[in-house]
Amino acid sequence: MSDNTVLDYDIVLYILSHLRNDYPSLHSCALVNHVFYNAAAKLLYRQVVYSPAPSRVLDLRRREEFIGGIYASSRLPHHAGHVLKLEIGGYLSTRPLHMTRLATNILDGVRAYHNLHTIVFAPKQYDENLFTDIIPLLHSCASLQDLTVGPACTNALCTPALVQIENLERLAIQSPTRAILQRLPEWLGRLSSTLRVFHLQDNCGSVTPGVLRSLAPALQRIRAFGLGLSYSLTDNDVFAFLNQLPRLSALELRYYLQFRPPTVRLRLPALRSLAVAHTPVPTREDVAYLVKWLRRILKTAPIEVLRLRCEDAGPGPSVSFDGLLAHLASTHAETLRVLRMDEAFVGRRAFEEMCERCERLEEVAVAVSAREMDALPDVVSNLGRLTVVRIALRNARRGRGRVDEDGVRALFQRATSLRQVTVDGATWEVGKVLVFFFPSSLHIVGQVGNHIGEGGAIRR
Repeated sequence: MSDNTVLDYDIVLYILSHLRNDYPSLHSCALVNHVFYNAAAKLLYRQVVYSPAPSRVLDLRRREEFIGGIYASSRLPHHAGHVLKLEIGGYLSTRPLHMTRLATNILDGVRAYHNLHTIVFAPKQYDENLFTDIIPLLHSCASLQDLTVGPACTNALCTPALVQIENLERLAIQSPTRAILQRLPEWLGRLSSTLRVFHLQDNCGSVTPGVLRSLAPALQRIRAFGLGLSYSLTDNDVFAFLNQLPRLSALELRYYLQFRPPTVRLRLPALRSLAVAHTPVPTREDVAYLVKWLRRILKTAPIEVLRLRCEDAGPGPSVSFDGLLAHLASTHAETLRVLRMDEAFVGRRAFEEMCERCERLEEVAVAVSAREMDALPDVVSNLGRLTVVRIALRNARRGRGRVDEDGVRALFQRATSLRQVTVDGATWEVGKVLVFFFPSSLHIVGQVGNHIGEGGAIRR
């Protein structure tokens, strides 16, 4: 290779894509030459996110928001085409619009980003008129396929323009208001030929059984659906609705305890992925209700991915989820690939039996007793496809030091396909270094932090 050799743009872009979330390294790569600059810019500007943190102090002199830095440079003609995602969230100013330029700056961004594929407008604090003039402009976003909106965009002022947006493939509505729910059947009807993913998220108290029944006819082609918390809905209401979605392959639900068992039998023959959020379950009875509810959903599903997320998890009793593992081992051993139940405590015997039978597992996250950590390498040794393990330790002795690195090393040695181990928030990864060879030197562009080197040595 001569000293004047220049790497092809497509090759550089492919290499830098492995650093897509490492912005300091991408910035350094952009300084190499023109080819690297163009490739790095495509990744650096692929998304623009403005999500300010809450502030207790009101700065009356601050009139500019969403301006300067990346917000200004991303609107330049040679960068604007790279922006595929625009996200506005966090705690925005509640001052009247005529006192700030926030709405104007967002408008300028939407006009400049002509290749927008994804838009998220979901601030937690805002002026109620902020998006009144912005929502109508989304009709001109020809590439828009993924839209997420919060209450700031679903009030009576914005809803008429919002429901005129067409050709979406993914739609998520956070804490849906009555104003949007009244127009939703009509909107979904127009989107039915393209929409494949639909989520009603967070506070869904306004979603009633009648609302669900009105939505079902327009969702026959939906492949992924999500529903937040609504005490207006019983399991019978939700199950009857889900039975009307024949193509459903991914489902997200929020569980809450209901003492009356459902009489509707749920049949989801195409379901591959299930994600469930729930509050802490501190007693055996609470866990039993949750596991029984999960089994009703999973009974007829060829499930591949199961994610169980505990909201507001904190110190508390370690109640066993062994019943769920037994069900997975007996019913879904041939299909299960990913099991994420990070805060769910499991016993060694149940976990060992599941690992013996679910040989297709690629990712596992559970909580185990600290004294069982030494046995984990033997438990997972037969999982030839396992790449990620996340462990939360329970019942650890007081004064216990940092995680035993010998145990982590043993995990990597026994499960040869393993690439990442996380124990109580500390992460180790198989050493992975990206290197570029140039005529006279070797440049290390980026590498993982804690990693396992050759011979099983742990490096930092």
